[in-house]
Amino acid sequence: MNEYTEQELVRREKAEKIREMGIDPFGHRFERNAYSKDIKDKYESIPHDEFENMDDTATIAGRIMFIRKMGKASFFTIQDKLGSIQVYISINDVGEETYNLFKSADLGDIVGVYGKIMKTRTGEVTIKCLEYTHLVKALKPLPEKFHGLTDTEERYRRRYVDLIMNEDARKVAFTRPKIIRCIQNYMDGLGFTEVETPVLTTLLTGASARPFITHHNTQDIDMYLRIALELPLKRLLVGGGWHECLILKFISWVGSTRRRINRTMGQRRNMNGAGAGGRLVANRRGGSGSQLGNRNQRRYDLNVAFGGAGGK
Repeated sequence: MNEYTEQELVRREKAEKIREMGIDPFGHRFERNAYSKDIKDKYESIPHDEFENMDDTATIAGRIMFIRKMGKASFFTIQDKLGSIQVYISINDVGEETYNLFKSADLGDIVGVYGKIMKTRTGEVTIKCLEYTHLVKALKPLPEKFHGLTDTEERYRRRYVDLIMNEDARKVAFTRPKIIRCIQNYMDGLGFTEVETPVLTTLLTGASARPFITHHNTQDIDMYLRIALELPLKRLLVGGGWHECLILKFISWVGSTRRRINRTMGQRRNMNGAGAGGRLVANRRGGSGSQLGNRNQRRYDLNVAFGGAGGK
């Protein structure tokens, strides 16, 4: 039987009270029309006094990362995909029932806010909450904000917490797909075609590498996790005249105090080459020996070093 901490028990009690109010404590559909970064970029340069003559509104959603309750009015900060923004909420604007719902919120809860855009006297762009929507109740507390998630092994085991607490981890998560998409677009322009190869195979590959073995229940056969791509590459060469291929090669290693993943992408190989790792991209264009030689002289290498262990 699970033993909950005192904070976890309190949060579960709050979730039940929210359910008694007729609200699903674990979310429903919510439409936003803006992100925190877009709002800040648009209104950062506007003087404080000009906001009195403006009625611009926005609907945002995110995770509560900071709360400062002050009786009948409070400030809290929510974090979304692109950043964070401050929200001002008052019992006079949202009503007593909604404000009581807000007072049951904890750090880590996901909420939606519709409100008027304003700027405080200190010059911080803020949303004046006119409608407050509870979306998801967090049953586990976040790590203490000052120290954050400092345990290296814990960061790798609970990457979702690392993404919440570590801004650098979020930047890497959003930047890496853009880099890969850029490479794919560039290779598409050269006439390359991306090919997905099987993850599980019936033959051992990878030379002396120790295989991961699983069992296919329906077929009643043992299968092995793909290590190298020699066989799919050779089959492409035989079956379609694929004279060149692009291999996205993933190399990872584990250190004693930190983990780093080095992705070498876009290493071009000729028809005698072989690679190890994940996806394989091939080019159907044929060519003479001299053309192949010229093309083989061009290599497109991109090394992206990450401070933390990546995913698959």
